[in-house]
Amino acid sequence: NPTYPVQAQKFGVEGSVTVNALINENGDVISTGILKGLKDDGGLEKAAEAAVRKWKFQPAVKDGVNVKVWKAFAINFKAKGANPTGE
Repeated sequence: NPTYPVQAQKFGVEGSVTVNALINENGDVISTGILKGLKDDGGLEKAAEAAVRKWKFQPAVKDGVNVKVWKAFAINFKAKGANPTGE
């Protein structure tokens, strides 16, 4: 799970960050980028990328051979104590 940055938590910054990850033939994440971020994210984008870089995957296979693939992941952050109704 991603670490919720203290700055973002302090200011109640929350939302979804979409991270694009390049997964190699061994199932390791070798590159990441932000496809959809948040304005004034308080560090959420960096936290989302750092979490995805730690993940391990089953390699993608094409014609019986392991291949590199890009895959997008939506990482959702919700501030502790936030009211889901927005009130």
